Amino acid sequence: MFCRQAGPASAHDMLCRLAGTRCSSPPTPQHTDAREEWGQFVVACLQDSDRRLVPDSESKSMSETLHGHNASLAEPAGAAVVPQPQPQQQPHWFDALDGRGHTRLHELAARGIPAGLRRQVWMECAGALDMPASAVACIPPQEDIELDLPRTSGIHELPGRHDADVAKLRHVLYGYAAASPDTGYCQGMNKIALGLLAAGLDAGDALAMLRVMLDGGVLPAGLFRPPMARLHADQLMLEELVARWLPRLAEHLHATLAGAAPLAPVTVSWFLALFVDCLPEPHRLRVWDMLFVSGYAAVFQACLGILATCEDALLRCATPAAVYTLLQNVHGIMTHCSPDEFADRAFGPAAPPVTVAAAGEHQRRQPWAPDH
Repeated sequence: MFCRQAGPASAHDMLCRLAGTRCSSPPTPQHTDAREEWGQFVVACLQDSDRRLVPDSESKSMSETLHGHNASLAEPAGAAVVPQPQPQQQPHWFDALDGRGHTRLHELAARGIPAGLRRQVWMECAGALDMPASAVACIPPQEDIELDLPRTSGIHELPGRHDADVAKLRHVLYGYAAASPDTGYCQGMNKIALGLLAAGLDAGDALAMLRVMLDGGVLPAGLFRPPMARLHADQLMLEELVARWLPRLAEHLHATLAGAAPLAPVTVSWFLALFVDCLPEPHRLRVWDMLFVSGYAAVFQACLGILATCEDALLRCATPAAVYTLLQNVHGIMTHCSPDEFADRAFGPAAPPVTVAAAGEHQRRQPWAPDH
């Protein structure tokens, strides 16, 4: 396991924290149960494998690498520290998982990763811990980014001052644009970056995660690149999933909204922003926990979970305007559904099974796909 931990903790300290080592004052069961379950799970993975922790002297915290650049975060545009993919990654604890281990990991993530462990688990599962930082040349201001920064930072109140929030977002978005010039900046990336920062990641870790999400296989390749064929195919696949798993709702929507992919005007933003502006934060974090643990299929499962939660209200909608108004204000409806209830509906044992392979195959069947 290759640990790049934030702060002064050693690799041993990190393992002890993951293992749920008790402190001098006995914690309450409600606070420690989830952390200890995660810790026991991780330790079991380490014991069952031949991996070893890299000594603390051999590992380098990305936050330390970025420390010298923190003062420049408030600059309108400047040198960004861009994590570059590392060809040969070190092994991780989840590499040793067998089928039962993956099932257990899925179960734990569906119940929510403890906040104190979320950064480590997300970055570990996504592969962002293996992205060393390297400086790139200064890049000029980009109008699209500068226009989106103030309005994006207002979606969630991030820790710290508003100016600091904008500076963090600027650092992440300019850093990604510099690292991936072929894709560049697209709307939607701002909200994903915001979601990473709102989850407690610092600007350096958020940049590493954004890179691995968009270019490292967490999200489908080309999701943000014109003509966005994959995004279009995903909307059609979602329609098929709704027809299969929510047939009463699908029939009602077909009668009310007749036409191809009638949900797409709303659900496109769910895919591009990964629910940052349509789900309450506790619900959104559950989806992202599953995204990093189980893959892109979690996005479809979350969509089905939202629609299942809203099904009764949608069945009462008699006009297209009523349907779209309700779906555009789904955040309010979801506040009446607990995160546990939503996660069970979307990712629990009775949730519809969805695979990433099915989504990719659906795209390849479309007439606009490269092979056609």
